[in-house]
Amino acid sequence: RRLSRVPQVQVTTEFGQEVPETPELTDDAIAVSAGLMSSTNTVNLNEAVDSKIALSAMIAEQRAKLNANKDAFMEWQAGQREKGSAVRLHRQGLKAERYKRSYS
Repeated sequence: RRLSRVPQVQVTTEFGQEVPETPELTDDAIAVSAGLMSSTNTVNLNEAVDSKIALSAMIAEQRAKLNANKDAFMEWQAGQREKGSAVRLHRQGLKAERYKRSYS
């Protein structure tokens, strides 16, 4: 891929010398000159495979944590439900006793 450039214009210095044309730069050449990319286009396959393995391990760990958090929440929620029903039954029992005392 080439960068778009302004059409070539003859440039001369103040002494009448022509300035040599600069070669068109590609994105890769610019990246190499900026130090963002190595001058050799080699891909280390082992590094790529290792990074994919590390990424999949991290995702598996996050899924395991998410499942553990869901399970813990479900247990807590069930406990809250049990507490609520126990309190409700206790209140109903007290009301029943008051009703029996008042009408017996």
